[in-house]
Amino acid sequence: MYRPALTILSAALLVAAILFVVARENRYEILVQPDQDGVIYKLDKRTGRMWLVSENETEDVNGVIPPSKSPVSPETEAIAKVRTDSFVLPGGLTTESTIEDALRHKRGILHIYGWRARRIDDQTYLVGYLYDEGPNTQVNGWLFEVNRTADILRNVIGDPDLEKKYADWSTLLNH
Repeated sequence: MYRPALTILSAALLVAAILFVVARENRYEILVQPDQDGVIYKLDKRTGRMWLVSENETEDVNGVIPPSKSPVSPETEAIAKVRTDSFVLPGGLTTESTIEDALRHKRGILHIYGWRARRIDDQTYLVGYLYDEGPNTQVNGWLFEVNRTADILRNVIGDPDLEKKYADWSTLLNH
């Protein structure tokens, strides 16, 4: 009566044991670096040694993969500048820490849109950190103008000329 169930269970255990042995013996792994134009590495999982694989040869790189150089968009660079620069804000605080502190003290509903950037011209990007406080409320945030060529960052809020220039900032940043 239990013989068919025992046969199935035994077969399943045998298959699991075989898969375990095969997986354990598969000591090499192929690593592809797509952001480095398809560079391929072969890794020995037991020793940690690594080889760079090319069409004609294999070169030992001693387990060290060169850092990838993934392309970064100008918008991402503009956002990074705003997030890390501190000279725009009083007290030498970073923009990131100031925003986090201000939002931490908000009460009620808070919907965070996060960082957005938009190219204005060849040199200039409008960068904003946006949020709203629930349905039927206007989008608020912190706005900055970044000139990548001159490496200049300016706070839009509080500058009448910049506020006028970017009066439609909500539309520009695609809320």
